[in-house]
Amino acid sequence: MIEVVDNLLPKKFADTLEDSVNSFNLQWYWNDGVVGSHEILFPTDNTINVPQFVHNAYLSEFNSSSDFYLKIFPLYYFAEEKFNIDIEQVWRCKVNLLYKNLEAKDKHHPIHRDKRDSNSNSFSIIYYPEDSDGDTLFFDDTLKIVSQVKPKKNRAVLFNSNNLHCSSSPLKHNKRTAINFVFAGEKNDLPSN
Repeated sequence: MIEVVDNLLPKKFADTLEDSVNSFNLQWYWNDGVVGSHEILFPTDNTINVPQFVHNAYLSEFNSSSDFYLKIFPLYYFAEEKFNIDIEQVWRCKVNLLYKNLEAKDKHHPIHRDKRDSNSNSFSIIYYPEDSDGDTLFFDDTLKIVSQVKPKKNRAVLFNSNNLHCSSSPLKHNKRTAINFVFAGEKNDLPSN
C-alpha cells in the first residue's frame, strides 16, 4: 500500500514548515550514510550510501523530542484526515537533508524498511516541505521498482513500514529535505473526503 496526497497542509502551515527546515535555528547532525553500513541488507548495482544531515525531532525509545517537534506535531492531524488513518503511537519523527550529489546519478540510496519487525499496523509517512528532485523509490520483494514519488512541496506519501523503499540524491536542486515519521495506526477502509 502506497498512497500519495498533495496539499496535505493548509498553505500557511506548509510555508511555515518550509521556513522552519531552512532556519538557522534547526540543529542538524551529520550521518556518514543514509543508513549505517551494517544496515545495507538489500544491495543492488545501483546502491550508493551518501552522507546526510539528520534532525531527530522525536524518538520514543529515548522519550526525547526537540523544539522542532512541536512545529511538526499538528501535521499528524492533517495526515489522519487526508489518509483516513488513526495514528495511535508515534515511534520516530526525523528530518533528513541530502545535498546535491552528481556522483549519485542513476543511483539510489540503500533499500530498507523503516521498521523491520513491522506488521500491518506499522506505517510511515514522508512529507516533503519543499520542491526538489531525488525521488523516493518503492520496491517489491525482488527489488524491482514498483513506484516512485517525486519530492514536491506539501506532498506526503503513506506506506506500510515494512515496504522496501529508499531515497535518491538530488541532481538539479541544491538539497532535498523530507520529514519522516513511523507510527502504529489503523487504516480505515472508507476513503476520506
